[in-house]
Amino acid sequence: MWKVAGRAFAFVFLWVFLAAEMGHPVYADAAPGDVVVAVGADLTPEQREQVLSAFGAQGISQDKLVVVTNAEEHSLLGKYLPKAVIGTRAISSVKVTLLEPGKGLHVRTEGITYLTPAQYQSAAATAGVKDAEIYVYAPVPVSGTAALTGIVKAFEGLEGKTLDPTAKDVAAEEFSANYLLSEKIGKEQATALIQRLKEEIASGKLRDPKDIQEAIDRAARDLGVSLTPEDRARLEELVRHLREANIDWGALARETAKIKQEVEKFLQDPETQNFLQKAWSFLQDLFTRVWSWLSQFFGGSSGS
Repeated sequence: MWKVAGRAFAFVFLWVFLAAEMGHPVYADAAPGDVVVAVGADLTPEQREQVLSAFGAQGISQDKLVVVTNAEEHSLLGKYLPKAVIGTRAISSVKVTLLEPGKGLHVRTEGITYLTPAQYQSAAATAGVKDAEIYVYAPVPVSGTAALTGIVKAFEGLEGKTLDPTAKDVAAEEFSANYLLSEKIGKEQATALIQRLKEEIASGKLRDPKDIQEAIDRAARDLGVSLTPEDRARLEELVRHLREANIDWGALARETAKIKQEVEKFLQDPETQNFLQKAWSFLQDLFTRVWSWLSQFFGGSSGS
């Protein structure tokens, strides 16, 4: 009798443990080509159908479908991003397809107004996501913060295990730092700067606060961007947390090098440089015109 009771208890304990640990579909025998879709909880029925159609997943089974809530967004990103940035609805959705080992991460986006594929790719790699094709989609224009939660949740479903909590947290911190920095210096510049710092961490060069500060200064100088004291402090803290996290830097270094090469190639392209120069000139001209108008409005006309 006690043997039967003991076995029953062990079975129940194991079941409860697995349910608590996973919280998502489990695929013990996941293979290249397997798919999990993560949809935003606040999609309307029509939008949800549009998302599944875009993913080619109209007939997807429920065990391969996970839902991302706004509360989960805030849980992952709330320490690092303002509430207004995260918003009150989870809309952006993700399709994650497992690839052959060694294929790396491949990201494309549609309907995402602010975040770039490289920004998702970098944070996902830090979290421990690997060898996957990631398609981020929104049926209406949105910033796309829900999608990082969706990427992690879908990949955990494919792998059948939870990613390291410290790696996920520092990935959220990196994602947020990239987002906030890109508002000031540009998306590609922010991503390139963070990749340079991650490369130096992987090589073991950043051993003390002085090393970190010098690396940040060097990266900013090479990319031709200016950082505020607030930016520097945020990056210094990010580097410290990246160093302390349980991350496989050997694997991450390869993904980091690929992202860095892609974004810096974009930045060095003559057409890109010409566009950025024109955009900067336009903003300077616009500021001058607005300032002139305000001066005339509040202080009367002025000669030159």
